[in-house]
Amino acid sequence: MQFCLQCCKEISEDCIFCPKCGERIIEDAESGTSNDKIELKTAIRDSLTVERIREETKEKKSKEKIYRIIGLVLCIGGLLGIPLITFLGIPPIIMGIILLLVSADYEGQAKKLKKLL
Repeated sequence: MQFCLQCCKEISEDCIFCPKCGERIIEDAESGTSNDKIELKTAIRDSLTVERIREETKEKKSKEKIYRIIGLVLCIGGLLGIPLITFLGIPPIIMGIILLLVSADYEGQAKKLKKLL
C-alpha cells in the first residue's frame, strides 16, 4: 500500500499519478527516492494505521457497552421474573448471559488493539 506524498490519499501500487491531486507517484529511475520521502511515506502510513486502530478500538468499546447493558437488563429481568420478550424461544436470562459473554469478547478485542498503540 502506498500513499500520495502531496495529499496523503491511500493509492494502489500501480498508480503513476495520484487520482485525487495528480501528483506524480513513480520517480524517474535516475532521480530515485530520497530518504526524506521514504521517511515521510513511513510516517504517513504509521499515522493512518494508528488512526484506524483508534477507530476500531472505539467501535469495539461502544459495542461492548451496549451488549453489556442489554445483557444485564435481560439477566436482572429474568432473575426478578419480569416478563420479557423471548428471542427465538431463548429465555431472557440465557440471552442476557450470551450478550454478557459477547461483550467480554469485544472488551478483550479492544484491549488487544489498545496494546498495539
